[in-house]
Amino acid sequence: SSFAPPDLGTYPLANGQVYGGGEKNETNQMPVEESGNLLILAGALVKFENDVEFASKYWDTFSKWAEYLLAKGYDPENQLCTDDFAGHLAHNTNLSLKAIMGLGAYAQIAKVLGKNDIAEKYLVAAQNAAHRWQKDALDDNGAYRLAFDQPGTWSQKYNLVWDKLLGLNLFSDDVAKRELAH
Repeated sequence: SSFAPPDLGTYPLANGQVYGGGEKNETNQMPVEESGNLLILAGALVKFENDVEFASKYWDTFSKWAEYLLAKGYDPENQLCTDDFAGHLAHNTNLSLKAIMGLGAYAQIAKVLGKNDIAEKYLVAAQNAAHRWQKDALDDNGAYRLAFDQPGTWSQKYNLVWDKLLGLNLFSDDVAKRELAH
């Protein structure tokens, strides 16, 4: 699959996902959520544990997930995410943040592995998406929307935390200030 799976199977067996589209398609999956999660986790392993061996071993898999996020992460299609209250939701701005953070983490991993051209490509993509997000997600009330196409809505943008924790510096401090003020 081109995106990260939400699980490996029914506990205690790692016998493959049995719900939704399984490992075949995106039906009832969380492709942006999980691809972003696992790239962020891999980025954290590299940053905080200096685990370059793990990153190198799974580089090809990480690359597939990063390509998926680059293609489909900025303005997610109708899919599930960790925000269970929202159910299936298209254009989810917090899910978009997850994708941007995943791309930034992937760029950091690439840099550590000496893959400078790839690092630059994905860092620029993450920076451009972050810049665009700050305009596209901004509501008239000064806060950031739940979904790009839903004026007057709001949700906590908890995925911004990875920008600080991983030292990505993709978003201005103004974004967090706006969120906290709301």
